[in-house]
Amino acid sequence: MPGEAPTASTLAGRLRPLSGLEEELVHADREGNAVALCNELLARCLARPGRDPGRARAEVDALLVSERDLALVALRQRSLGSELAMELTCPACGADHDLVIDLTRLGAPPPAPREIEVVHGDHRVRVRLPTARDQAVAAAAGALDAGRATLLAATLLELDGRPGPFTVADAAAIDPELREAIDAAVEDALPDVDLALVTTCSTCDAGIEAPVYLAEVILAELRERGRQLLREVHLLARTYHWSERQILSLSVARRRAYLTLIEADHDAALVLAGAGDA
Repeated sequence: MPGEAPTASTLAGRLRPLSGLEEELVHADREGNAVALCNELLARCLARPGRDPGRARAEVDALLVSERDLALVALRQRSLGSELAMELTCPACGADHDLVIDLTRLGAPPPAPREIEVVHGDHRVRVRLPTARDQAVAAAAGALDAGRATLLAATLLELDGRPGPFTVADAAAIDPELREAIDAAVEDALPDVDLALVTTCSTCDAGIEAPVYLAEVILAELRERGRQLLREVHLLARTYHWSERQILSLSVARRRAYLTLIEADHDAALVLAGAGDA
């Protein structure tokens, strides 16, 4: 319906797979605002490769944080499949274990309210749940306390009968216990889209429990993939004589398919050379 807030499910169907252009963006922005980068990735994948996403940025900005993370998972599945490899270290013996997460385990969470009321002692607060934009702005504030105050100022709608807007100074001046209560209530209201890994160390038999923050894991995976992007562009350009722009505009899966063909041709040439030497 017109004016309805976007959701992860409404955006997921419009997302195209990642291209080399987005991988290049992730690799180049290693020290930047990770939250803003996740938002930008989704926005760009709502447009054709290399095109300015325009209004899509506002659509992503309006997603709840949990909805943004779900959309990022959908983008990863569409681009690289549902199996996400990660490494887990045993806290008891330090042994490393390679695990695979099946992203299809993530079911659709119940819809979350856009705002909630928090009652703590004599205080009554109305606050909206944070959006992707709120989180990015808070992350840009730097220090943890500054970020929390920035986020609260943006999402606080009413405090003890006083309507917003509120400044960062207003938010920072709120009683710490009340701020903790607000944070806890918001955390409870946001759907949980992360996973918890529970396994046993094959080296020492110790139990291992570890939370998996999917947005962080996916972003780290894309950063690692960016390390080999230049070599892949080099191989494709040398073989097909395409421009860098043409190669980077390919989806990840399409680029992989061409690289597989190149590797197969190379292997076949080695076999023929070996047969000729026999």
